[in-house]
Amino acid sequence: MKRVYAILIIAAALMLSACRNDTPLTPTENPFQTTQPDTPIIREEYRFTRENFPRMDGSTSTVPLAQAAACVLLGEPRENVAELTEFNRTTQSFRNLAQGWCDILIVAEPSQDVFEELWLWGFEYEIAPIATEALVFVVNASNPVDSLTIEQIQGIYNGRIKNWREVGGEDIEIVPYQRDPEAGSQVAMEKLVMIGNRMTDPPTQGVPRAFSMGDLIAAMKGFDGSANAIGYTMY
Repeated sequence: MKRVYAILIIAAALMLSACRNDTPLTPTENPFQTTQPDTPIIREEYRFTRENFPRMDGSTSTVPLAQAAACVLLGEPRENVAELTEFNRTTQSFRNLAQGWCDILIVAEPSQDVFEELWLWGFEYEIAPIATEALVFVVNASNPVDSLTIEQIQGIYNGRIKNWREVGGEDIEIVPYQRDPEAGSQVAMEKLVMIGNRMTDPPTQGVPRAFSMGDLIAAMKGFDGSANAIGYTMY
């Protein structure tokens, strides 16, 4: 496969952690103040271990980043930390955080519905941007099209453009793969590319009903007419 549409669409990645302190502080309280303010504070270097390492969850596209962080913080090789990064995808990971099944997320931006869910549950959280992501489109290596505009991408995914011939390619039907509605990459696609354009129904051939980013790429590779296909992934 090769990349199409080289302009990077930047989406803020988010890392969320739950607020564990249920007791609100009064304005005069300082949780870091000792009983003897003039006594020098001796700080010990914090060390992560398997016992105190936070339970992580998040977007499947951020698993490599999470594994890299775990490798550095625990001083273990990547293959040893894989069990710590079994992520449940963007939307579900927010629900897992709210229900106490994990402590921190490394995750792409979710839909606004997710934040409304958390608000209805009365769940408090902290957000810190740690990286940027790009939405990158990919096609089969045999496809002669190597550049698409935003307008052409919109036309392909709203059903107005149905044949590669319409964008400078061969006379062959376009099969536009997409993610499920709760995926972070789908949120980025709708927010940054489609911008109010309704997406056509996705193809179902070779794609399970609920699928990860890896499933999407595998479906494109194994699609019988893969020269037809186009899809997207986070970079």
